[in-house]
Amino acid sequence: MDFNNKTKKLLNYEEKKCVFCEGKNVVKAGQRFKREGRVQKYYCKTCKRYFCSSPMLHKTYSPKAILNGISLYNLGYKLDII
Repeated sequence: MDFNNKTKKLLNYEEKKCVFCEGKNVVKAGQRFKREGRVQKYYCKTCKRYFCSSPMLHKTYSPKAILNGISLYNLGYKLDII
């Protein structure tokens, strides 16, 4: 489909690029289930690799949970309380 810029903006359309080869030939390929919820998986037809739309790769917890844990630890709380 060929959308103009106004239609893309209204639909919150975001063209995905491959994180490995920067290619635009990307399709959705299911979802991954993590502790914090679902993450969309993509498949790059150019380099034939899968990748996720996760903001932090290879992390189980969300950035908010990680930041809260580090902040509490730096404030002097014990690990068993965190």
